[in-house]
Amino acid sequence: MNYEDILKYNLMRLEDAFPNSKTSIGITKEQLAEYKQCSISTIDRAIMESDSSVIPDYIKGKGKNGRVFFPLLNIAMYLTDQTVKVVR
Repeated sequence: MNYEDILKYNLMRLEDAFPNSKTSIGITKEQLAEYKQCSISTIDRAIMESDSSVIPDYIKGKGKNGRVFFPLLNIAMYLTDQTVKVVR
């Protein structure tokens, strides 16, 4: 499997796991934490530290308490990059 095949596979899995995400920007921190099987605190800490090795790129709303969304394509790219790193 090459990079594009793995990316398509990961995106398909995410769309199956989050069917309602097609009508929104992406999934929430809570949904990402559940999918990655980690705590919301881990996600929050990675956001505060801008640690892209723990979480995929995200979109943050304006203001101090703006909501954070993770587009499915960004998550699929993150998962694919993680998979390719392990395979090499």
